[in-house]
Amino acid sequence: MVKAGQKITNKCKEILEKAIIVNGCEPQVYWEIRKRRYRGEKGIMEKVLFPIFNKGGISAIAASIYVPFPPLGFWDFKDAIRSIGVVNTDIEESKKTFLFADNYAKIEAAKRRNKIAVIYFLQGLPPLEGELYYLGIFFKLGVRIIQLTYNERNDIGDGCFEKSKGKLSNFGIEVVRELNRLGILIDLTHVGENSFYHVIEISNSPVVVSHSNCKRVCNHIRNLSDEQICAVVQTGGVVGINAFPYHVKRINPSIKNVLDHIDHIVNLVGEDYVGLGLDLSYYTDEVGKYPDLYIPPSEKVKGLETPAQIPNIIQGLIERGHSRKTIMKILGENFLRVYKCVFA
Repeated sequence: MVKAGQKITNKCKEILEKAIIVNGCEPQVYWEIRKRRYRGEKGIMEKVLFPIFNKGGISAIAASIYVPFPPLGFWDFKDAIRSIGVVNTDIEESKKTFLFADNYAKIEAAKRRNKIAVIYFLQGLPPLEGELYYLGIFFKLGVRIIQLTYNERNDIGDGCFEKSKGKLSNFGIEVVRELNRLGILIDLTHVGENSFYHVIEISNSPVVVSHSNCKRVCNHIRNLSDEQICAVVQTGGVVGINAFPYHVKRINPSIKNVLDHIDHIVNLVGEDYVGLGLDLSYYTDEVGKYPDLYIPPSEKVKGLETPAQIPNIIQGLIERGHSRKTIMKILGENFLRVYKCVFA
């Protein structure tokens, strides 16, 4: 099995060069920009993040723009607009290496130009403030992926931590239909089980779970049952495997365990419905300020501490006997298929 720092093979290098690698959940963009711009830095994406993403071969990221935790303030419509504005500014300053992508063609264009496509992704919908028409504003600003809840219940429906086991609210039903109409991809990560199935019942577009793992491999409340995975597949959607340590394995998680989650989905439903939604939170000084919210470096997934180590995933899949075709699908083609379907 591949170990952290192990030399990758020529086959791995060839796949790395040819693939459009998609990270279906990338939280670091917003956090690094927010932290560093308040210190007066500029062009953070190009100076700080591009070397990491480029080493990992990443072609496109779903950049999470959110403030879900109370210590960082209540997240409302104004905060969301401010967050988008801050990221917009930094992308403009980093345009030699990044390309804002609000449609599928721009994702392909970024690969041709040796740039990284940035797709805007909102986690949770407090910024709607009960106003359906705000979705149209977010669409105009380039948001193309929206996660409906973040652990707890909101105006839309239940999060996975709720004990009420509720379905979507009437407003939530309207939101799902409007997201379908606009062409915004619905993300069911952290959504409560009954709300999860309610969305699948009424959505006329594929849905994704951008960054959740398998309960059969690691029994965590945020992970998915086999039945949920199959339900996502019925829509034509994708499950993105993450590297958040407690979702991978309870104790001493390693890249082997990440590969176990990928293999479970491939064995359960096939190679067309799994991707990467790494959700890697590789912060530095924020850890000391909010120790309950961030994962200290000692508890990272060994061999996959940052996106720069994606070649370790490729090498591991090769060693487990997966074909080049299957690996290319897992790295990005499966997410790209859904993006093309919904964004078009």
